[in-house]
Amino acid sequence: MFPKAGCDMDSIIYLAFRYVLYHRFKTTILIFCVSLSIFLPLAGKSVLDDVEGEMRARAVDTPFVIGAKGSQFDLALHALYLDIKPPETISYSAFRFVRKAKPGFILPIYRAHVVRENKPVVGTDLSYFDFRGLELAEGKLFSRIGHCVIGSRVAQELDVSVGDQLISKPENDMNLAGATPVKMDIVGILEYTGSSDDDAVFTGPSVLATIRMTTRAAASTATALSGCRCGRTSTAY
Repeated sequence: MFPKAGCDMDSIIYLAFRYVLYHRFKTTILIFCVSLSIFLPLAGKSVLDDVEGEMRARAVDTPFVIGAKGSQFDLALHALYLDIKPPETISYSAFRFVRKAKPGFILPIYRAHVVRENKPVVGTDLSYFDFRGLELAEGKLFSRIGHCVIGSRVAQELDVSVGDQLISKPENDMNLAGATPVKMDIVGILEYTGSSDDDAVFTGPSVLATIRMTTRAAASTATALSGCRCGRTSTAY
């Protein structure tokens, strides 16, 4: 039954209400599509802002990077996200020279090998964990050659825990003269951070030097990536 004449607005509202009730399914789909078109871009922007915030945070905390001559972008990605293997390393004497100059907090970073599922093996010292604010979920930090600490995603995806062992993958399966795989004992697992540290295997630089010693002269075994932190925070690679 329609409203009395003269109530045009009430009539329009009444007709709209009756239409919605009659076409319930069509109206529900329409409301869902309109809502999705509004909230999906907002949700995507929120996710992108979180990712950008995390990436910028690591960059802000690491304003200065030192490495071998080459692509500065590859060096930055290697230093910040442990993602790219650098084509060359700098000598350990260069790292000692920078550390002796004391421009700030100095961190050595050496990422040159991987384990299963291409998880990077990162050689560094214990100050890296304080620098990145990394906490242990279980176990302890490495204290001797052959020990390693793994990120939370490494433990989950490789299904390993404290007491298990990881073996570095050879650089080339067809090269018999390549680096000999090294077995590492897992002594600790890090808390989840949502960063690239979750996908890394951390050990002392001496372990990676051991891998290099299998194929290079003793004079070249001291090579390592080094990093320098200046001002508030800086890392060196």
